[in-house]
Amino acid sequence: MEMDVAGLGNALVDALVRIDDDGLLSEMALTRGQMHPVDHGKWSKIYKSLESHGMEIHPGGSCANTVATLSLLGTKSILCGQVGEDSFGREYANQMVETCGAHNLRFSGDGNTGKCLSIISTQDAERTLVTDLGIATGLSGVGDFKDCIERSRLLHVTGYLFLGGPMAKTAWEAMEIAKAAGVPISVDVADPFVINSVKDDMW
Repeated sequence: MEMDVAGLGNALVDALVRIDDDGLLSEMALTRGQMHPVDHGKWSKIYKSLESHGMEIHPGGSCANTVATLSLLGTKSILCGQVGEDSFGREYANQMVETCGAHNLRFSGDGNTGKCLSIISTQDAERTLVTDLGIATGLSGVGDFKDCIERSRLLHVTGYLFLGGPMAKTAWEAMEIAKAAGVPISVDVADPFVINSVKDDMW
């Protein structure tokens, strides 16, 4: 099947929770309005402590958000990324199918699905983020996503991929495939800290 956009990115579950009392952030040693990188254990502990406030679960990550939005606008777009063989990974895949009609996700038993807990203040909508990248950055090799790239009108990648690890190598591989096939490449520069960290690669 021909594709409009083939997207490669870190697959992160977005868990959204709204709180009335910002004092809960202090109790969990979180700084209001900032992003906190944590491991799976700490993420799960914070998640469970806020679960009773009501959670919304959505497939996220910069590239996934772009691909899903493009699909909702009527394009044929697909995401390649990596999730864990867990309930979050299955839910992520199911929602991407609902939105895009298909996915090119890889399931790995070597770790947990990456996730971002967004704690939203009901007072002013300020977000405090708690992020566990999990297995998302461990995707090694393009695999059968090569066919999607070659049959697409555009390859879209996000700057977060170039920060290192197996996903950085996979991103370069995907771009070489696109270049050889004459497929244009779109790069989301992501965030100022990404540009500062990998400026030469961005250029």
